[in-house]
Amino acid sequence: MGFQAFPMKRLTQDVLDSLLLQQDIEFRAGFASTNALLHSIIVDSPESELLRVGKQELRSGDVRRRILGIRLVRELKRYQDEATAELADMLGRETDPDVIYWLVSAFGFLKSDPVTGRLRVLADHPDPGVRYHVATALANSASGKISAASVDALLALSRDENAEVRFSAIFELGSWWKTSRDPRIESALKHAILDDNDPLVRRVAADALEQGSA
Repeated sequence: MGFQAFPMKRLTQDVLDSLLLQQDIEFRAGFASTNALLHSIIVDSPESELLRVGKQELRSGDVRRRILGIRLVRELKRYQDEATAELADMLGRETDPDVIYWLVSAFGFLKSDPVTGRLRVLADHPDPGVRYHVATALANSASGKISAASVDALLALSRDENAEVRFSAIFELGSWWKTSRDPRIESALKHAILDDNDPLVRRVAADALEQGSA
């Protein structure tokens, strides 16, 4: 399906319907192709309009629309504080597992400080995709520091049964170790190098120690 380049001052219902259709196709295809329409809308639309429409969609009773709303606001820059507040409030009341997945992933774009407590609870979520994004979100701190409780959660995730979750946690721990030199993080990185059965996890741990020692 083709699309036109917008720049648009206002997103009409027809545009939103097209976005939902493209999102449905994208989900069915397992993200095998880029959603060019969504990318064009985000790049070419005023942030104030993305925020307006995103907030509208976040309050929808339709799961598909709530997910679309998250995707419309998660990369805002000028209105990042407003987007963060909206999604933080939503995380406290959302029950649909698919929407929770997208909400947690959004805090890999937005600063996660307002929701770190909720994110740490989700470190035990049954969906490994959620746990993967929890690691990224916990490390995405606006203050330039990470709490001891969040480090504990990342250390637990670095021992997760899922290799992709461990990769995400080890990657984030490695990034923080370069500045914090926390001995617990160093120990986790060394443990991953010696004992993890996934070569990508071992590699990212080794790269972190090597770069941090340079």
